[in-house]
Amino acid sequence: MLVPAMATQGVALDAIRERVQRAVGRGRLGILGLGLCVDLLRLRRRFERVACEVADLDVRTENERTLLREFARCQQLVAERLESYRNQLPTMQPSSLGTLFGGLFEDLIVSAEDIAETAALGASAEFANLVKEDLAGHNASLSRP
Repeated sequence: MLVPAMATQGVALDAIRERVQRAVGRGRLGILGLGLCVDLLRLRRRFERVACEVADLDVRTENERTLLREFARCQQLVAERLESYRNQLPTMQPSSLGTLFGGLFEDLIVSAEDIAETAALGASAEFANLVKEDLAGHNASLSRP
């Protein structure tokens, strides 16, 4: 389920962190920029898959809710890590590259936060009950002549 997703995200984040740290040490991205771009695009694909998985989850037990809340917390930490990596880059990049990498990082940060929000809502029994009530009310109004 989501545990493999968390592990692959962790590996991807470690690669991104290493490239950013090496670039900061050199004062420029150079060839590391190409690798960083590839890493960021791969992570974006992973986020797309994870977002679909989280949206398709059918959470029924309290144990599943607990696991999903933990996943939401971890996903928020991913967003924070990405933000810290992004914040290291602007000072060393020319404006066009800084804009490119800033945009890639921003997309990933927003995606990670969206996944965290979706997971947190999916973990909420109260939210699930509200949705069920709303759907039941909507179905009842549709069945009336």
